[in-house]
Amino acid sequence: MLLGRRAMDKSRPSREHNLVEWARPLLIRNKKLMRILDPRMEGQYSARTAMKVANLAYQCLSPNPKGRPVMNQVVELLETFQTKARDEETMINSGGGGITLYEAPSKSSPHSRNPARSESHRETSAAQGSKLENERSKSEPPKEVDL
Repeated sequence: MLLGRRAMDKSRPSREHNLVEWARPLLIRNKKLMRILDPRMEGQYSARTAMKVANLAYQCLSPNPKGRPVMNQVVELLETFQTKARDEETMINSGGGGITLYEAPSKSSPHSRNPARSESHRETSAAQGSKLENERSKSEPPKEVDL
């Protein structure tokens, strides 16, 4: 999504055939990341938002399953990034809209009907996140999600 490339592309140089193997190390190097981002997305996001999404993608691509965030954490983070990006865009240009990083249905969410369950779910997610952090491989970098 960030790079605009296929997961496997034999038309690229051999070291770039497998997108995950080639791009994962570059996702946490800000200068290199900015060079490999899909140019068709230019101007649709801030550099800060792109770096946050890339950091999240890096974590999702961890070779160690215990080092990956669970999907509800990914969704929550993407929604937070989207909200912050919209807020930044609104501050910069009061007449403009934001960008869409992820679109989630608002009315069909089971958590929106039961606020107590939603709060309990957030606490469980936070506890799971702490547990996952403690169980990560020594070769994995610490999860750094700067909100």
